[in-house]
Amino acid sequence: MKKYIVLTLLILFAQACKSKRYKEITGRYYKVSSNLNYLDINENGTYFHYYKNDSLELSQEGLWKISQHENSVIELSNWKNYNELGKDYEDYNMYLLFINGNFLNVTPDGNAASSFEKKR
Repeated sequence: MKKYIVLTLLILFAQACKSKRYKEITGRYYKVSSNLNYLDINENGTYFHYYKNDSLELSQEGLWKISQHENSVIELSNWKNYNELGKDYEDYNMYLLFINGNFLNVTPDGNAASSFEKKR
């Protein structure tokens, strides 16, 4: 019986830590560019990506989660990489972004021009 109580407490603790990490990551992130390009990371595990350049307006929705292999990476499902290519964007089944403070980066070092910055 004692083992079950300890196991239950460990599971609850792990869930609380995961929930806290999700809350830290959620919010609106903007890509630094002359175009309007932002990513909403929602606490319920969904995301919304919006891009506008002149008359071109694109948006997408999908699911995100913290990587099981690396706590500083989020995985985005069905990602479309909107940028200056316009409608010729790249379409990915799964896309990774590295968490670095207030930034979501396409590279682990955080020096990519296509990084998103969180606005509080």
